[in-house]
Amino acid sequence: MKKNRILWKLSSHRPSQITVEEPEQLFLCVPLRKPLRPLRLERNLRNPTAWLIKLSALVITLIFSSPAFSQSRATISGHVKDPRGANVASAEVQLRSRSGIHLSATTDDNGAYSLTNLAAGDYVVEVKAKGFATFTSNELSVTRGQSLTTDVQLSVEAVSENVVITATGTAQRADEISKAVTVLDDQSIEAKREISLAESLRGIPGVRVQQQGSPGALTTIRLRGQRNFDTAILLDGLRVRDASDINGSAVSFIADLLPADLDRVEVLRGSGSSIYGTNAIGGVINLVPATGAGDSHFEFGFDGGSLALFRERIRGSGGLGKRSGYSFGISRADVRRGVDGNDEYGNTVGAGRWQFNVKPTITIGANFYGTISNARVNDSPFALSAAFTGSSQYPRAVEGSTFHSDINNPDKGRRNRMLVGSVRLSQQVNDKLSYSIAYQHVGTRRRNYNGPGIDPKFAAFYPFGDFAFMSVNNGGTDTLDLRTNLRLGRRNLATGGFEYEHESIFQSSIPSFSSVNNTTDRQRTLAVFGQDQIFLLDNRLQISVG
Repeated sequence: MKKNRILWKLSSHRPSQITVEEPEQLFLCVPLRKPLRPLRLERNLRNPTAWLIKLSALVITLIFSSPAFSQSRATISGHVKDPRGANVASAEVQLRSRSGIHLSATTDDNGAYSLTNLAAGDYVVEVKAKGFATFTSNELSVTRGQSLTTDVQLSVEAVSENVVITATGTAQRADEISKAVTVLDDQSIEAKREISLAESLRGIPGVRVQQQGSPGALTTIRLRGQRNFDTAILLDGLRVRDASDINGSAVSFIADLLPADLDRVEVLRGSGSSIYGTNAIGGVINLVPATGAGDSHFEFGFDGGSLALFRERIRGSGGLGKRSGYSFGISRADVRRGVDGNDEYGNTVGAGRWQFNVKPTITIGANFYGTISNARVNDSPFALSAAFTGSSQYPRAVEGSTFHSDINNPDKGRRNRMLVGSVRLSQQVNDKLSYSIAYQHVGTRRRNYNGPGIDPKFAAFYPFGDFAFMSVNNGGTDTLDLRTNLRLGRRNLATGGFEYEHESIFQSSIPSFSSVNNTTDRQRTLAVFGQDQIFLLDNRLQISVG
């Protein structure tokens, strides 16, 4: 394992500001092929009912163990105005803390907002309104019983200021981070008018998107030239992947990811993403769901274009009382012809989030993301005889001479389904201690098939006919993530936790040329991690060691 490194650099965006790049975090992964008897973890997980009862008892004890400081809460309030000083109504105000607390509110007709009963700590206020750039405040430190007024003046939509969570796992302003992070908010995604999430990421520095054919064909995302499976896909900070994939990545489903009900996408490139494990050495793409608040509102949209492409969308969000909110999105994409006129593709995506604030210090959030797709697939390109008979060791790729492009196959295709569900409990116990418990299930179903049909135009390439087959790959991943933040001092925040994963894989092939078919394999993995963040020079110097 590499030694810890502390890197610093001067930031050009602010005079005399110093930021620190977080070193690569040491990430310990231990395959559990036998029960962990000293930890008694595997035995408990084999009896999930008993384990959940114990965990629930612990959580309830923490929730109702109200410390003395709970009698004196803090308040953050203010007004949101436009560049001319007029009040901005229905602006979305989000409050985030490094401990993981996330609260939402909307401004009233006078542009006023108020977030009450807050625990002492450090917070960041983020304000969004249509037609204006996103505003992010500096870090606000509030003490017990303090009432802090933070007025916001929005600017006309231009370069937005955003809160970033992916870089260190805690909320920070984008300009405080020395890592290579790009934030693509929902307004930027909408302005691009792209169908898929992968297409929306085109143009981001260090990101290469490759699509092998019509919409719905195999699509890969590479960050900084790394391998396809070195890019980790996260949903609200938890990794989403296909357990049945040979590399355990999400490559098989990238083509089917549509930007439905997203607040923003955070792209973290380079070695700084190592805090998310060895499968994220290229980078991390974190999909952050939208959070609803205020009055309910709904949007309907329809798009059409070349290749007989159509898209229908429905979005909605709002508050459920003063302490709960919801947000959802449904998107349907259809390609009736495709590049060669026979590349049909259909994909339905649904996403949603529900959040309930038990108290201002206790938040429960649930996320859902699902995609069901069906696509026609062409045969892959192949080399021609000239590629092997020439004098050059590395012949040039010339279509029709050294290789033949993909061939239309009338009865070859794929059917994919991925369902992701997660729930997270976050609590700030007091001004020094906070924790979060998250559970996520990812279920994937992939079926690839091919019939005996041949396109008559390419019959010469199939002298013995086409090969009919069907393969089924089903995967399931259950993830339990626990982490704790402990403030060791005014300028020191320590984070520690562990992540447990249980994977199951089912594989079947017809016909089968192996004695091992229709099998189910299982694997368990435990990861332990830790991180210490030190803030110096009025938070202008940040050092992270992990």
